[in-house]
Amino acid sequence: MMNKEQFLARLEKRLRRIPQEERENIMLYYQEYFEEAGPEQEQEVIQELGSPDQIAADMIGEFAVKELNKGSNKGLHILWIVILAIFASPIAIPIAVAMVSIILALAVCAFAIVLSIGITAISMVAMGIFTSVVALMLIASDPATCLFFLGIGLLCGTIGMALCVFTIWLSKQLVRGLVTLSKKFLSHRRGKSCTK
Repeated sequence: MMNKEQFLARLEKRLRRIPQEERENIMLYYQEYFEEAGPEQEQEVIQELGSPDQIAADMIGEFAVKELNKGSNKGLHILWIVILAIFASPIAIPIAVAMVSIILALAVCAFAIVLSIGITAISMVAMGIFTSVVALMLIASDPATCLFFLGIGLLCGTIGMALCVFTIWLSKQLVRGLVTLSKKFLSHRRGKSCTK
């Protein structure tokens, strides 16, 4: 049987991937929880709380979602924290490997989509600039053709810039979605471990 000190030591070890201030707040909460229950109810509290590994995985997932919602620009770092939290949770290794593989496959697909849209956006902007420059060279020889190509150049440039903005927005949404997916997996696992 695990005692309070072992429980807290294991919890703190599993929380080492999150910032120290956040870790200290979590540890203080659980220390106070044990103190309020008293030493005679230590084992009941340990049974009620469940595994320190699962608590750590949940706390890391919640921290990642909170950081993402704060608008932190460390989205990929947070995604890796969530993936590491999956490995920290007390589930069968094959299930964890399968889930991480799925999450990584989704991340690679999302990255490929965002990259292709981004490359298209940059190409459209470049094409707009090039077409506008060519159009301005034609102004003396053929004003009608100049206006036609200038319009096409401005249209391509505008569409390209809109796609650039969309690419930035989409990349943020995809990272947020992957973190939320990971968080749901961790919550789902916690629900299963609590019912056991």
